[in-house]
Formats: sequence, C-alpha cells, structure tokens
Amino acid sequence: EWQPLFYINVDEFRFIPRIQRINELEAGTRAKIKLYERLTKLFESQGLNIKIPTVEKETLDLAKLHNPCPLNRLKIAD
Repeated sequence: EWQPLFYINVDEFRFIPRIQRINELEAGTRAKIKLYERLTKLFESQGLNIKIPTVEKETLDLAKLHNPCPLNRLKIAD
C-alpha cells in the first residue's frame, strides 16, 4: 500500500476546534466603524478633511487609541 511522505493517520489524529465568538468580533467592528463615522462628521463640521496618521508606514488604528487602558480607570489623588 502506497503512503505519501506526508499523510494524516485518521485513527490517531484529533482535531480540537477553537471557540470563536463571532458576536464579539462584530461588536468590535461596529464600534470601530461608528468611531470613524463620528470622527469624520466632527472634522467635516469644522470644514476639515480627516487624515488617518501613519507610524512607520503603518496606518494608526485610532479605535485602539480611543479605548482607554484599564490603568486609566484608576483614580489617582492629586
């Protein structure tokens, strides 16, 4: 019986699927789109064109910057 160099032994192979929370992905995408829409409206109301900044030729994700870090929630006494 011929066996290729690479084959899967179906008797021993076990596949464990990962859990993918589709609703969380969709919520994150909707929130990002909503943020960009609000930014665009703000700039347009000021008569300006929005330009998304780049850092080292990579587009900066303004949604990631907008979401506060958990450390920012700490109340620090002045």
